[in-house]
Amino acid sequence: MAFIKLIDPELRKYVSSNRLPEVYEALLSGLAIMCPEDPFQFIIDSLRYLKENGFENLTWDMFIDEQMRPPSKIISQRSLCSIFEADGFDSVGPEQYEKAYAHYNRTLLLKALNALLTYRLYRQEKRHWLQVNMERAEQHHKLKNCKRVFETWKKWLDFRKGRQAVAFNQLQHIYFVYISRTVFDAWHEVTQTSKKTREYFERLARGENFDEEEEEHGFDDGEARDEISRLPNKVAVKIFSYVDICELAQCSRVCRSWKMLTQSTALLSRLNLTGVKSRLTDKIAAKLLLTCRPYLVHCNLRGCNQIGFDTFSALRECPNMQDLNLSEVQSLNDDLCKMITDGCRSLLYLNLSCTKITDATLCNISINLNNLQYLSLMNCLKFTDRGLGYLATGKGAKQLAYLDLSYCQQITAVGYQKLVEGCRGLQHLVLDDQFTLDDSCVQHIAANCPKLQSLSLYGSPNPSDETFKRLAANKRLICLKVDNNHKITDYSIKALGKCCSELRYLSLVDCPNITDGSLKAIMSCPLTVLNLSDCVRITDSGVKYLMEGTCGHRLQELSLTNCIRLTDLSLVIIQKRSWT
Repeated sequence: MAFIKLIDPELRKYVSSNRLPEVYEALLSGLAIMCPEDPFQFIIDSLRYLKENGFENLTWDMFIDEQMRPPSKIISQRSLCSIFEADGFDSVGPEQYEKAYAHYNRTLLLKALNALLTYRLYRQEKRHWLQVNMERAEQHHKLKNCKRVFETWKKWLDFRKGRQAVAFNQLQHIYFVYISRTVFDAWHEVTQTSKKTREYFERLARGENFDEEEEEHGFDDGEARDEISRLPNKVAVKIFSYVDICELAQCSRVCRSWKMLTQSTALLSRLNLTGVKSRLTDKIAAKLLLTCRPYLVHCNLRGCNQIGFDTFSALRECPNMQDLNLSEVQSLNDDLCKMITDGCRSLLYLNLSCTKITDATLCNISINLNNLQYLSLMNCLKFTDRGLGYLATGKGAKQLAYLDLSYCQQITAVGYQKLVEGCRGLQHLVLDDQFTLDDSCVQHIAANCPKLQSLSLYGSPNPSDETFKRLAANKRLICLKVDNNHKITDYSIKALGKCCSELRYLSLVDCPNITDGSLKAIMSCPLTVLNLSDCVRITDSGVKYLMEGTCGHRLQELSLTNCIRLTDLSLVIIQKRSWT
């Protein structure tokens, strides 16, 4: 350290120009980090490298490998200064003082300018803030004045509305009083007229003479003297119930007594127009329906092809209708059916056989007819499986007990599955002449209809023994009708005789595989009707089994047509049982 203080100025200049402090720092850092085995050789190699490449890229970690370089310097700046800059080494000169003074003045000037600019911006922002607050105050003042005016106007408006409401209520009260008086006067006049008319007919029934008041009503003199008029009303009405509509109209023109009898509510509750379908027109049918509409419960329009919109409009006005037969009405379509289902919501029995209805009608039935129990769709060929799905999802699906789908060969197994999944309360099902009906369809029915009592399969030859075994599992089965089935055998009948203890009606027409074993199996069933026509394998032994069982006591009807193996012995056995 003493040597550095006494060094020559020229030598100091040499130390500064050749950057000996930086070289010292680089060499010392490399020795400390790298720890070479030969430090002298390391210093010589490093100085030779500096001599060849110069001091342009000189850094403190120049002689340290890249993977061993520390993140910061290991020799402090203070240590270097204590070695190379102590006691006047590189002392401050006049030029540096001037630079420092100039820098200080420039710094003070910048601070003053920044302070002035900050003050100007503050004053400008304050003026802007004051202007905004003034605008808000003016706007608040205007809104407050508007609110005061609006509240005053609203009070005035409420007052006027109150006055108008009071006036309206008074006028409405006056209007209602006037209407009530008018209605009451009209009702009083009608009741007085009805009272006089009723008294007139009562006197007429007692055979009293007419007075001047009765002549004003347009009634002729006379008295009922025929035998029917002298009978009790119930008996006379019962006699007129066997007369068709045309003859009933003619009877009403005979005398006043007969007219009163023909207009009885018991006769007006039933209307059968099938007998006059060739002469019945749309206008006449509509007039009859409108006359009977308060009392009409049963209506039969089978085959009336001349009826149209007016008739169905009149049917819609019959709210008490429970039984309606529209089979074979060719003019019936979905729109007319919708009119009926919208108006006659109390229907229990509906027959749409041989009509042109589609899925839309079945959808309307499921929506509107919630109490429907009987539905016939025989030979309706335009609805599909989707329509049966609509029918099964309606509110009244559980109420449906009777369904006729004969000749509807467009229905598939999917349709039957949708139907029975919704209509689990079915008790009577008619599937006649269903050539496409297979085991899967009937098995869906047997699995989902636990209340099934009657099943008709006339003309459906595809169901086999497995299907009838599934049906036999339903112990409530009472009636089974099968026709032209070559797949059913004694196996099916034995299952029926074993499980169906309430079976009363059994028809096995043209089933050639039925033998005496079937008759032996059903001998204990309480059968009342048994049809074995064209069962060619039945012999006298089978008839003997049948007559010796409990079935022989209850059997009321037995058909053995074309049973070619039977002899006179069967007739003798049947005769003995009948005498017994």
